[in-house]
Amino acid sequence: MNKEAFKSEAKATIDTLFRKIDTLEHKKDNIREDLRASIESQLAELRKQQHELHERYDQLAAAGAGSWEEVKTAFSKSAGHFRKAVSNISEQFNH
Repeated sequence: MNKEAFKSEAKATIDTLFRKIDTLEHKKDNIREDLRASIESQLAELRKQQHELHERYDQLAAAGAGSWEEVKTAFSKSAGHFRKAVSNISEQFNH
């Protein structure tokens, strides 16, 4: 995949993940009381990670040929961890 295609796919990925967090934020008041504090804490942590992932995307967008592979790998790794964290918290809304 070329650099521009990867950046486009990366942007779509973070946009989708960030929308999922917004959706979870809106749903949190409707979850069981015994889960709410844990969910709120996890959402706060996701917001921090969201900022970090956005910074990785900015680095990706600005990367030159010399640093492209390193920045691409770092973004992919961060995005994977973030996707897993979003998935884990989403599952809790189904209990």
